[in-house]
Formats: sequence, structure tokens, C-alpha cells
Amino acid sequence: MCSSLRMKDAVYWNRKGNDHMAKMTIGKGADDYINQLQKLVSNSDESIRRAVYDGAHVVADEIRNELQSLPVTDETGRSGHPVTGVTAEEKDLLTSSFGLSRMQNDNGFINTKAGVGNKRISKGKKGKIVSAVSIAREVESGSSFRKKLQPFSKGARKAQTKAEEAMRNTFDQEVKKDVGNE
Repeated sequence: MCSSLRMKDAVYWNRKGNDHMAKMTIGKGADDYINQLQKLVSNSDESIRRAVYDGAHVVADEIRNELQSLPVTDETGRSGHPVTGVTAEEKDLLTSSFGLSRMQNDNGFINTKAGVGNKRISKGKKGKIVSAVSIAREVESGSSFRKKLQPFSKGARKAQTKAEEAMRNTFDQEVKKDVGNE
């Protein structure tokens, strides 16, 4: 019995029949609600993928802007005198090889990664082959001959709130679209 019933109401209720339990009938509205929830669950992976994809593009655009704003220098860095910036050739290599990886599902966590591909250039008088990955690491973390500039970290930090908002908006639109279709 419900605790909000007074004793007189409870006695009258018990006299009406043999059933001393409260009854609740659920009509068609509950079935519709359950069907909508099932649609949301069945389409949730695709909705999450679209949201992550949109958020990743916001972050990638900001990192690309940071890469394009790297200072260009013709100096050669050396130990004790690190250079600030990259050569024009290195900058072109970084911007042209930058992109997003394929979407992954790592034990229920849908994600993608932003980074540079495995393009290479020959550099210096001896034609030493250098990959975009090694240049990106040097620019991000620094080395004995190059100061760290952190375009990837800066871009990701700048884009964080915009990316979260883009993901939230995309997911909300996907949910509305899924619930609206019957």
C-alpha cells in the first residue's frame, strides 16, 4: 500500500476486492517509448561515430592552422643554439601529410587520431631522408637543435570547447532524427 493513503482510504480499498496490490495499466504510449529507445540503442554507434568525426574535424582544422603559422627559417640549428621554426620544405611536408586516421572502436571507445603520415623528404647537402613523423616530433617536443613549438598541443587545446560543442550538436541532431522517424 502507498504510504500517502489515509487509513480510511486503505480500508475501503482493501474491501473492494481480493487483490491487495496496486494495479497500473500501460497502454500504447509505453510501447512507442520502448520502440524509440530501441531505435536509439541500435543506431547509437553510428550517431557516436558521426559526432566524434565532426569533433575531430574541428580539432584537425585548428591544428592545421597552427602548422601553417609555424615560423619559417633558413637557419640550421645546432646543439647549444637551437633554431625556432622550420624550413619552408619541412612546413610544406607537415601540412601536406597532416590528417585524421580511420575511426576505431577500442573496446567500446570510438575514436580517431590526428597526426602526420609517413611522407619523406631529402634534406641537407648529403640528401639525408627525413620523415614527416620525425619532424613533427621535433617541432612538438623540441630537440637539442630545435625549440619546441607544440602546434599539435596548442591546436588541440584551442579547439577543445568548439569540438565538444560540435560533437554535442551532432549527437543531439542524430538523436532527434532517430526518435522522430517511426
